[in-house]
Amino acid sequence: MAKDSTGDNNQTQLNRHVLRDEIKEYLIDAILRGKYQPGERLTELALARHFGVSQAPIREALGHLELMGFVESKPYRGTYIHKHSPEELRDIYTVRALLQALAGRLAATRLTVGDLAEPMALVDQMVAYANENTAQGFYKTDYAFDEMIVRAANNTMLPRLFD
Repeated sequence: MAKDSTGDNNQTQLNRHVLRDEIKEYLIDAILRGKYQPGERLTELALARHFGVSQAPIREALGHLELMGFVESKPYRGTYIHKHSPEELRDIYTVRALLQALAGRLAATRLTVGDLAEPMALVDQMVAYANENTAQGFYKTDYAFDEMIVRAANNTMLPRLFD
């Protein structure tokens, strides 16, 4: 395995990115569940202690969350849960709908009958969550469905824009 400039092998670098993504997913879930409220401050040190990690993966996760619009970094003040205005939400969903439609058109030309098992299972899960009135499960499964379609579209820009 190749070593980077710090003498670590590439596997170590990969694990660090996975940790960042796990923290990001946990925070997204916590925000969607209401554990963190709009306007609430998130501190790297407190989160690092909570997860038992250094501040580096926390900083990376918060950077991704800022790009995704979940948090807002205010210079010299900290990072806060972003409160979306109705106009921002409308704009987000308008763009997301266009990206999903494009992904669907591209994926439709590539998916085979055998590839339909995964999206059908996700749709069944969404229906079950809707019947149980379980919003969190529904939205996570809906996101997994959308992600699967974006992946199936096989377009390098779509995953970046979709995220």
